[in-house]
Amino acid sequence: MATTVSRTRATVRLVSKPQTVSAARAHVRRFCERVGFESDDPVRVTSELASNAVEHAGDYGDYEVSASLHGRVLWVEVLDCLPCSLPSPVEVLEDAEAGRGLLVVAALTHRFKVELRSSGRKAVCAGFEED
Repeated sequence: MATTVSRTRATVRLVSKPQTVSAARAHVRRFCERVGFESDDPVRVTSELASNAVEHAGDYGDYEVSASLHGRVLWVEVLDCLPCSLPSPVEVLEDAEAGRGLLVVAALTHRFKVELRSSGRKAVCAGFEED
């Protein structure tokens, strides 16, 4: 696990294993506490995005979790090494056992986007504004 921290940004690189999702949550929680962001939504969203990175891109390499503050918007970004699969929220059947994660993410965020970065990595980004 490698971590970089500045006053307005913190990034951690994690091994793509289910056990590291809790470290991703803790990383974002510490950042929120440090910058005084009081909502739990960034931590909830981090859990979903990190879990997705492990499940869908885990065989392709480690993943990164970044939290940053841009004005009044706190951004959480999860980058993985599977650029060919750009996810989007989709409606699922009522009795489906999976597939609602990005719907939950979209509901908890003020801004949501998926980007292919110049590094060839996919970034799933969630923005939060504190009320």
